[in-house]
Amino acid sequence: MNKKHKPKYPHGYPTCPVCENEELEPGQKFCDICGSELEWKGARAMNPQTKVTFKLTIGFPGAVQTDTFSLHDLGYDPETDTDIDKFLEDQWNEWKDEFVDGGWNIEGSKGDE
Repeated sequence: MNKKHKPKYPHGYPTCPVCENEELEPGQKFCDICGSELEWKGARAMNPQTKVTFKLTIGFPGAVQTDTFSLHDLGYDPETDTDIDKFLEDQWNEWKDEFVDGGWNIEGSKGDE
């Protein structure tokens, strides 16, 4: 059972390739029925119509921004975006940058009077 298997349906409909168990959770390491080790590289690919909600808070009550997108709206391609976590992290970072603006400045400098 040390052999890794690629899921039968790598685009959002995972099954165990040994026993065809269809009740697998994305990222699950072993099949609940036969115990086979599962390899999820690229297998967490999802249906492009799956909805994703991004949320940003800055620590003040009511200061919350949320937006919901389909993976398709975000430019997801199951053939090239094989790491869904990295894809969503990159998309979230780009999205949040539209709402976060800040910086710093120095008032006066040493020796100014």
